[in-house]
Amino acid sequence: MSAPIDTQAVIAEALFSTEQLVDAYGAIDAEIKALEARQADIRKALIATGKDLLSGHSYVLTVDLSERRTLPIAKAEAAFGKAAVAAIINTSDVYTLRAKRKG
Repeated sequence: MSAPIDTQAVIAEALFSTEQLVDAYGAIDAEIKALEARQADIRKALIATGKDLLSGHSYVLTVDLSERRTLPIAKAEAAFGKAAVAAIINTSDVYTLRAKRKG
């Protein structure tokens, strides 16, 4: 006969593990945001050179200008009808996690 499962211990362990995961995610998220801010500043400086090919000691960088086109869904639905827009648009589910430091 096996010993009874200590459900309180299982729950406590799951919560502790989840807390560790949340904290790890939050710390990594903060690091990524800091790196992205630094990258954005460097990106602006590189674009400002006006060159389309840049070379460093370890990397070669190309700068390409392209056009991004967006479609405001609400305006498209108003102009063409919801059914017409639904027939041509691709949708997907996206999970968004937002980490905020406590305190």
